[in-house]
Amino acid sequence: MLQPAKCSEDKGATTRQIADDAGVNLPALKYYFGGKEGLYLACAHEIAARYGRVIVGLEPLEKGLMGTLLRYPYEVRDEKEYFDDIQDVKVTKDMLDLAKHIVNQRAADFDPEKFEDHYEEALTELINAKRNGNTIAAKPRPRGENVVDLMETR
Repeated sequence: MLQPAKCSEDKGATTRQIADDAGVNLPALKYYFGGKEGLYLACAHEIAARYGRVIVGLEPLEKGLMGTLLRYPYEVRDEKEYFDDIQDVKVTKDMLDLAKHIVNQRAADFDPEKFEDHYEEALTELINAKRNGNTIAAKPRPRGENVVDLMETR
């Protein structure tokens, strides 16, 4: 992922920075996309291909584009469908105090420098493996043998 700190405020990211962050050489980026504008267009095409026929609002944002996925009313489900089956639970003051204590103990300012995007790392590994011609096999799902229902331990 291109880090904002690498971008110049007046020029945005250079194609060299984009190529370096993507792990490709600059001539390949220019060959396949023709430059940054072609890369933006390819990104818009990729969004359309991934999501099928959807409405995406594109708007300029500084030196790039921001896409907002728009939904038709029939695609938006009523929140009651999600939350109706959640039981109303009477929370005691002790439980609420404990929850507040845990949240306050874990609360901290977000530091993007410390954030690790494991999904992006795994995706980059997969893409590089495919580029190198390696066969990609599905990893086995972790077995949930040691799952404990904390609600039953009361």
